[in-house]
Amino acid sequence: MKNHLFIGLGGQGGRTLGEIRKVMEQRKEDTKALQSQGVAVEFLAIDSSRDVRNDKRSWSNFGTDLSLQENDWLMLTPPSQGSVPELAIRPDIAPWLGAPKRVEEFLSQSKIEGANQRRRFGRLLFAYNATAIRNAIFSNKVARLTRSRPNQCAFHIFATLGGGTGSGCIVDLVAMIRNEYRDQSGIDDYPIFVYIYATNDDVNADVGYFFQNQYACLTDLNALMCDRLQPHSLGEGSTRSKFSGSEPIAQLVITTSLNSNNMRLPLETQIQIVAESCLERIYAWSTGQMSTDSQRVMTGQDILATFPGEPLTGIERSYRFAGFGMRRWEVPHTRLEELIALDLMSSGLRQALFNHWQDGRGFQDRLGAADAAGIAARVDALMNDLADIRAAGFDRDALAAKLREELSQQTEGLKRSTSNEPLDPPVVERTLKVYYESRFQLAGIDAFVQKCQSERPEEIRRAVQRLAGKLSELWLDRANPLALSRIPQILDELGSRLRAEMEATSSNAPEITRRQRVIEARRMEWDKVTWLTARVTSKRRQLVEAHARDCSMLHELDLRDRLTKLDANFIGAFLNELSTIRQLFQSTQSLVAKLLERTGHDRDLLSGELNDLHSRHSANKYEFDPSSLETFLSWMRRHQEHQSNAAHLLRKAIMAYCGQQQPLSSLAQVATNAEVSLEETLRHTAMNQARSIHDDYAGHGQGATILGGSLLDRLERRFQQDPAALAREVKEFVDRAAACLNLRNDTQPVTILGSGKNVSTMPKRSLLLGLPQHAYRDTVADAFRAARSAGANYHFDTYPHDDPSQIRLLLVDYWLAARFASVVHGLAERYQETTSNRQAGDARYFCNLDTEGEEGKRPNLFLPSAEEMRIRYEGELWLGQQPDVNVVISNQDGVFLCFDDPDGRRTELLAHSMEDAQATADHGKMFKLHARLAEALTGFTADQLTALLSARSREIEAESGLTSPAYKRWERMREQLKTLAN
Repeated sequence: MKNHLFIGLGGQGGRTLGEIRKVMEQRKEDTKALQSQGVAVEFLAIDSSRDVRNDKRSWSNFGTDLSLQENDWLMLTPPSQGSVPELAIRPDIAPWLGAPKRVEEFLSQSKIEGANQRRRFGRLLFAYNATAIRNAIFSNKVARLTRSRPNQCAFHIFATLGGGTGSGCIVDLVAMIRNEYRDQSGIDDYPIFVYIYATNDDVNADVGYFFQNQYACLTDLNALMCDRLQPHSLGEGSTRSKFSGSEPIAQLVITTSLNSNNMRLPLETQIQIVAESCLERIYAWSTGQMSTDSQRVMTGQDILATFPGEPLTGIERSYRFAGFGMRRWEVPHTRLEELIALDLMSSGLRQALFNHWQDGRGFQDRLGAADAAGIAARVDALMNDLADIRAAGFDRDALAAKLREELSQQTEGLKRSTSNEPLDPPVVERTLKVYYESRFQLAGIDAFVQKCQSERPEEIRRAVQRLAGKLSELWLDRANPLALSRIPQILDELGSRLRAEMEATSSNAPEITRRQRVIEARRMEWDKVTWLTARVTSKRRQLVEAHARDCSMLHELDLRDRLTKLDANFIGAFLNELSTIRQLFQSTQSLVAKLLERTGHDRDLLSGELNDLHSRHSANKYEFDPSSLETFLSWMRRHQEHQSNAAHLLRKAIMAYCGQQQPLSSLAQVATNAEVSLEETLRHTAMNQARSIHDDYAGHGQGATILGGSLLDRLERRFQQDPAALAREVKEFVDRAAACLNLRNDTQPVTILGSGKNVSTMPKRSLLLGLPQHAYRDTVADAFRAARSAGANYHFDTYPHDDPSQIRLLLVDYWLAARFASVVHGLAERYQETTSNRQAGDARYFCNLDTEGEEGKRPNLFLPSAEEMRIRYEGELWLGQQPDVNVVISNQDGVFLCFDDPDGRRTELLAHSMEDAQATADHGKMFKLHARLAEALTGFTADQLTALLSARSREIEAESGLTSPAYKRWERMREQLKTLAN
């Protein structure tokens, strides 16, 4: 298996792809080892909803973006309501769609999300998009994998069966792949492995046909693997050809919420186990040095199509179902790194929010006592910055001085123009007014004010930007950073000062009024001055000069009032913006606080998992010293230099995340629209810093090394002198290992066939143990080999890997009929409850792919009951005696079952009479006859079998009557015999 294509079908299938990519990222050395072996992988997510695609946490691992590329996604396009009649007559859709009206009514609903838990619509989605699916798989993915590489590809398909997309598409997806590579199911060709999630007890997920879809889909998959379901090839332009590929599925892994140790598993854990198990299967097969038998377990090759009780042709129950489990005994290097990084990130976020350090305790989660002088100093600095921007638009004192000087020059100019003649005050007054109103600042005072007003929005914007930038700089300051939670307090103080400044500003209106009266009085006095008086005295000149001064001051006072009003408007608008800035910083504060809360929550969960190793049977076994970990964490939290450096790097990462020239206040908006998660960015930063701090801790001999180290080194130190203790721990480890599939007691084939038959017990369990190279390796392997339960049907083997921190145990429960799984029985009951009444037409229609599924004509997943088997046996004894069948002989010598051997016919005695045959029937005889009949009827058509049954019906009706008990028993017998038609 050199090439592997992982296909995620539907939401949980897509999540599994994300988890596989996380495992590959976490186990980089394994990934490199596979690449060195020539193994290549591709991914394809097929879905009808973008929910999983948009869930950023599904596609990242501690800051590393693991998102799929655009061509790794195929979004299924739903048909429109109006297109259904056209689709319904396509030759690939018409045989199974049924009445188009049902689908049209479904599409007419106001809200359709994906396939809305309707398998039939999921299948229609597949048919509508079949060409795109075919191109994505074969022309894109497989072509890329096989270009200049081995002509082979293993397909790994992941889906949940509860939704409409996964359950509605999976059968046709398997058929499409196998049709493309007919009779190429070998492990070095194009095998198909299917991994499904099923549950019969998640009531929160049951919003439609959740449980019914699962049972119907399992029934269909079983029929497909038994060659009893031959779906039409789907795709526009396809003919009505039916699927006829051999061995469609090499192995079908069922994963459920109840594991083999009766422990509950959340879906997230199930997905993690499936991802790890799938990759471990590939790794063990590709790089392990396992026996041929073990390799066959990994590839599904040692699974018989049936056990002797099933017919060799037209089989009814596939034994290719399996359950997977994965358990590790490890130095949890990755988890310890995560814990240290999360702890460091929590501390850094506390610093960002509160900047409250306490010696011996580290950064605290609250503000320290307010430093009034410090706050005042920061507000003073912000006021000065704002004053600079206000002055850049205009400086009241400078402009007033400029006006005063220019009006004086205007007066002097008038003097020069009139030589020694005294000036006329009205001329002076008019000249100064004209200059002020039309020439001051080039175009006059009104134009100047309008210009200032038009520039004010830009100045306010710059002031807001400058303020936000300054606060960001103060927050980012390395030596004395401003706490994010302190910013609203500082902004409130800044606003208070600005409002106080506005309130303290007074108008020049009273002085303007006084000056206007003086000017008016002077005009009247001027009219009284005669020419003769002016020639004799200097009074006239004095009046003119005083008039010029008062007119200039009047204009200066008006200028100051106008500028004061402009500044007041600026402050008012800025105060409005200040409220917005405060809200933005509070949004940033809330975002960082939520990050802190989530980081602390994740840290506590991880810490709890590490400290409570044996609380769950599904947990991995961790080899580390909790007290040494706590010593390191305590040292790290109290080390102010390391903590401050890490906090500074986190703040820098946040600022970089905001974007170039963007202030901290933009964080919330940036985080909402960004493709990369802020949380993952910070986790990546914290992880790098955590490694550096640990290296410093270990390098200076502060305490025991926490990260890294060989697991087998540790085990050897612990158990070299006490092998019995090693045996006990290994036994406990193996006993707690579980597959994610709960099995219920079932009649075993040995019991069915009778004693003395050489038939293996079902299902089997394979334990595949991955060990790193080490001198202590064989000792550990022997302990595991001895730990298997006495008499258990376990297959055991080992394989090497290169990760010194782990022992890996992969469990495979195989040679497994679906009936062994508890979940199948639970789903069957729910399906029966829903579809047993006459009003269940919609349920039967939408949960099944075609009419035969609706009518229950698929092979039964379960063994027939004792009464059903007796009735079937009676009918098969009759059928076997018919001339065209001729496999049962009943005469005076007894009742015999006939076989065709290469050297002639032979018989086997069933009983001494027909009455004894029915009275002494056991499972062995029943299954043997059933298998022989199925073989003999291989060449029969359904019409031929129907003709035989019809003739017998008429005979019994004539002999006993249509309502007789004999005919009623025949009806039950007839239903059983009809299943023999292939």
